[in-house]
Amino acid sequence: MRTLLVGLVVSLAVSSVFAQQKPRPHEQCIKQVPGDWGPNFGDKWHDNEARYWACRNGVPVETIKAWQRAADEEDMATEIKPVTVDGQNLVLFVKDGGTANCYSLSVLRQAGNTWTNAWEMPTRKGDDEGYYCTGHCPALEARTDGEILTVRSASSSDPNDESCKHVHWANDGFAGTVLPLCRSNNDKSQFHSNAYPA
Repeated sequence: MRTLLVGLVVSLAVSSVFAQQKPRPHEQCIKQVPGDWGPNFGDKWHDNEARYWACRNGVPVETIKAWQRAADEEDMATEIKPVTVDGQNLVLFVKDGGTANCYSLSVLRQAGNTWTNAWEMPTRKGDDEGYYCTGHCPALEARTDGEILTVRSASSSDPNDESCKHVHWANDGFAGTVLPLCRSNNDKSQFHSNAYPA
């Protein structure tokens, strides 16, 4: 009985993290942070970023800060998307780094009271830097559909297209990535993905 009660309390606490307030659009949330976020990617900048994403996702600022730590964010987040898969709360955390806008993706999972980085997107073969670098093209996008995680990345078909006017989108699917994260308490080193064209 005691175990059941503890499980119920933990379940309610996790659910409440995902439903603190109503998520708001970018236009409303950007007004809640100062125009100058502070030195690029410093503590003040990340604090303001946490306030912005808390507003966008309808969760407390401290929750976003926990996600930033779990994702080991050094530069900036371009997307922080809470998702529920098979009853498990996960977070898709897209990071952008460097002048070439090289993106990475972490899937975060809650283990007890701590958020952990349960899965990192593997580097892409054929890219000079091994990451999803888009330059001036749109940011990386991530979504789940059942147990499949899909990543959309943009590039220009014209190597001289500095402003990315001719966008080409590519999909990479990672089958069998999400459900194992929902069912396991093991560390992230056990999770592997099988990339396939989506």
